[in-house]
Amino acid sequence: YALVAALGILAIAVILALLLGRSLARPIKRLAQAAEAVTAFDFSGARRLGSSPFRELDVAGRAWDSMLAALRWFETYVPKALVGQLLHESAHGELKPEEREVTVMFTDIVGFSRIALRHTPTSVAAFLNRHFGLIGRHVEGEHGTIDKSIGDSVMAFWGAPVSDPDHALHAARA
Repeated sequence: YALVAALGILAIAVILALLLGRSLARPIKRLAQAAEAVTAFDFSGARRLGSSPFRELDVAGRAWDSMLAALRWFETYVPKALVGQLLHESAHGELKPEEREVTVMFTDIVGFSRIALRHTPTSVAAFLNRHFGLIGRHVEGEHGTIDKSIGDSVMAFWGAPVSDPDHALHAARA
């Protein structure tokens, strides 16, 4: 009877270990798949991990979800190709300061304060989102980089960090 009981307990322990292993492996596998998507700069392919009944995995999942949200915001303002190039250069020790000629563009909406006062905050925000989206598409389409947006203004530049002998032409086209 003792041998049968021991074998029964052993079988139950093995089954519980397999179930526990699977429940631990699922979120780790999701994290690995999401990390592969982020490595390829595919933030839309990276899924949120959500919560886990295991404290360590739950903490890691919440940190991952926060990082992914930040990366999606970052992606809105910085071209993927530029981030990829900078990461590649910094990994190979090639990223160093240098002096070069660039073209800088500043935009500003004339009379924006008066316009904003006549509209609701929601309509002003929608207008600015369309405005910044339009400028962003044209700047990125002409190989430029948006440095910053301040209020209704945008600062963009061409010719750095990627060298571009036609930086002035690309800026004028944008």
